[in-house]
Amino acid sequence: MKKFISILISFIFMSIADSIDTAFNNLISIDAIVVTGSFLLIDSIFKSFAEIGLYTYRTIRKNEWKYLWFNIFFGLLMGFIVFIGKNLIINVFDLTIIQKNMLSILLNFYIVYVVIGRFANALFEMVRLKKQLKLYRGFSDNPLYILFAIQYVCLWK
Repeated sequence: MKKFISILISFIFMSIADSIDTAFNNLISIDAIVVTGSFLLIDSIFKSFAEIGLYTYRTIRKNEWKYLWFNIFFGLLMGFIVFIGKNLIINVFDLTIIQKNMLSILLNFYIVYVVIGRFANALFEMVRLKKQLKLYRGFSDNPLYILFAIQYVCLWK
C-alpha cells in the first residue's frame, strides 16, 4: 500500500510539472530550471536568517511595532547584502553565462521582494497569532480569484 501511495504522489507531481510545462508552451529551458534550483537554495538560506524575528515574536507575542520594524530593517539589510554581494553569490554556483545572467536578473527582483515579503510575513504572523485569520483570509482570496480569472482568459484558446 505504501508503494501505491508513493507512486500515486509521484504521478501527481509529474502531472503538475507537465501541466506547467504545457502552460508555457513547452518553452521552459534547462537553464531556467537550473537557475530556479540555485535561487531556491539562496532563498532558503536567507529565509532561515529572516525567521529569527518570527520565532522571537511567536515566543514573546509582545511589541508588535518593534517586530514589524525589525522585519522591515532585516529585509532592507538582506536586500543590501544581496545587492552588494550579488556577483559573489552568483559565482558560488557553477553556471553558464546565460544562467548567470538569468540568476542576476532574478536576484534584482529578489532585492525588492525580500523587503516586501518580510513585512507581509510579519503582518500575517501577527494576524494569525491574534486569531483574526478569517479577516485576513477573506481579504486575500479576492485578488487570487481575479488572478485565476485573468490566467484563464489569457490561456484560453
